[in-house]
Amino acid sequence: MKTHNKITILLSSIITVLILSLIGYQYIRNQEDKLYIKSKLASDENVIDKVMDFKDRTYINSTEDNSTWNDMVRFIQTRDTLWAKENLNSIVLTIDLSYMGIYDTSGNHLYSVSETQSKDFKLPTIDLSDFNRENRISHRFIKNKGSLYEIFATKIVPSADIKLKTKPRGYLVSVKQWDDVYLKDLEGTTGFNIELKYSKPDAEEESNTNEVAIIRELKDFQGNTLAFVLFKQALQYQNQFKYLRLITIAGVVVLALLFIVFIYLMNRWIANPLKDITLSLSENNLDPIEHLLKQKGSFTQIANLIKSYTEQKKALISEIIERKAIENNIIKQKILFEQLFKNAPIGIMMLDKNECVLDINPVFSKLFDFKLEDIHGRNMNDFLVPANLIKESHELSNHTIIGDVVAKDTIRKRKDGSLIAVSVYGVPIDLDSERIGIYGMYIDITERQKAAIQLETYSQKLKELNITKDKFFSIIAHDLKSPFNSITGFSEFLLDNYSDIEVSEIQTSLRFIQSSSKHAFNLLENLLVWARSQTQAIEYKPIQFNLKEGIYDTVLMAENIAAKKQIHFDTVIDDKISITADINMLNTIVRNILSNATKFTPINGQINLSVSQDSDSWIFSILDTGVGIDPKSIDKLFKIESKFSTFGTENESGTGLGLILCKEFVEKHGGKIWVESAIDQGTIFRFSIPKA
Repeated sequence: MKTHNKITILLSSIITVLILSLIGYQYIRNQEDKLYIKSKLASDENVIDKVMDFKDRTYINSTEDNSTWNDMVRFIQTRDTLWAKENLNSIVLTIDLSYMGIYDTSGNHLYSVSETQSKDFKLPTIDLSDFNRENRISHRFIKNKGSLYEIFATKIVPSADIKLKTKPRGYLVSVKQWDDVYLKDLEGTTGFNIELKYSKPDAEEESNTNEVAIIRELKDFQGNTLAFVLFKQALQYQNQFKYLRLITIAGVVVLALLFIVFIYLMNRWIANPLKDITLSLSENNLDPIEHLLKQKGSFTQIANLIKSYTEQKKALISEIIERKAIENNIIKQKILFEQLFKNAPIGIMMLDKNECVLDINPVFSKLFDFKLEDIHGRNMNDFLVPANLIKESHELSNHTIIGDVVAKDTIRKRKDGSLIAVSVYGVPIDLDSERIGIYGMYIDITERQKAAIQLETYSQKLKELNITKDKFFSIIAHDLKSPFNSITGFSEFLLDNYSDIEVSEIQTSLRFIQSSSKHAFNLLENLLVWARSQTQAIEYKPIQFNLKEGIYDTVLMAENIAAKKQIHFDTVIDDKISITADINMLNTIVRNILSNATKFTPINGQINLSVSQDSDSWIFSILDTGVGIDPKSIDKLFKIESKFSTFGTENESGTGLGLILCKEFVEKHGGKIWVESAIDQGTIFRFSIPKA
């Protein structure tokens, strides 16, 4: 075969091989491109899912920190805005949220934080009833006024109740607005161009050979699709030229050689010093880096930094130990204070500066019958202070807020509305040089006041007894002495001059002796009855009897005495009246009042005795047409300390005890006695005896 044919065949073969190689290469390239697109789609979807899941997990991890849940439960109970401000702000900034808020189980807003104050963020309407009640965290999207919001809702329960065995105490709601800024941030994170569409993309957008298009649906609480997120990225195909691969292989070999050299140098210049540094840090010992401290270079600076760090670490550990001791002491003091607050024998209520309740101790709860949950957060003047004492309460609080310790005996109100006498003490509460509230302390002084009243009663009774004693001795010393002086004087006169005086003079002297004897007898009788009354020797013995028959003898005797002064006497008592009373006391009352009426009624005067009734008492009325009594003297009639006794129309004398006995006996029956009189217009004595 000729040479040129061989050459032609060789060239043809070479060309054929080249053509077949190019065809094969193109085929392989197309297959590689398909695999590459498929692999890239899978890889990109995985990247996008990881980015999206990372943002979700960032929030979930931040909310699954059990150490904050007890604090959140406590915040819902106490509204500690300081805690919320410190903790929620840091979470919002850490995981880049637009809004975070705490709500109670009724959906009432308690506290919230926005991403920045400058950002015009509008919180969408959130219905807590849409949240999944089986899972702890609900994650959905909502659309509100043309904007898209990503919502995380977490049930707030105590740290020990992660499995949701109890009802939630509230909700932690976090919101991220999918605005342009957030989409740009997402583009930077994923490396894709992102479009947010509220209608499903068409088929042309989904299948484009020049770029990768990945679609994700965003759903609401009912599972309905609200929007579509379209992730787009232009494809970069593998190099089509083979020599680039050869260059790449050569480059790889060169890089491998350089890498070996680099590893050797790294081991000598960096790895060994780093090993010594690591050993020094792990053992907290400077010996492994002593040689570095003596050299000059970058690692010497690092060694010096480690030396400084080690020294500072030791100082810090010492400071931590000291602070821990201080914290333990503070905890101990807190426990002691809580025990004092709880076990104090007086009622204590802790108020804020606005007089709203923060806490109460058991004695306060028992004293006023309030539980903390009934009054927590309420102003004390709304439930504890009577309406007429609210001004006084405000004044006490104002004095306490400015730093005064106040004390006041006053009245406060129990839960059932009943009033209780208490001593109130107000003490200011200071924290970190700031006045934050008031301690109100309450001591029940009911028994003390009763004792004071009883002491006053005893004092008054003692005073009355002293007056009674003085009156008793006065009567004995004067009133009882006078008639006996008359008897003694006239009897001595008769004995000494019996043979020299006329019969008429003897009769006159005997009449004086008789009159003085009767007066002394009446005085002594009343005195003995009154004395027995004062010593409780006279026992009240009520019986039921016919009134007219029971006082017949007393009335008859009074009529006979009145007849001697030619006084007209009328008695009007129904024969059928049956009364329940102490018959002896009643006769003494009637006898003394009728005796007074006879003594102060002139000749030809009139005395009327009548008995009437009202709904619950029998009313006795004794009227006379006598000289009457000055209204100013009426109050003296029934008081032993104001002896009031005058001579009758015929110079009859009195003891001053009769009406006092009448008053005491009427009151033993549960009745009252009173007088109506005026000078020269007669007198009416009335007294009541309750019906049985």
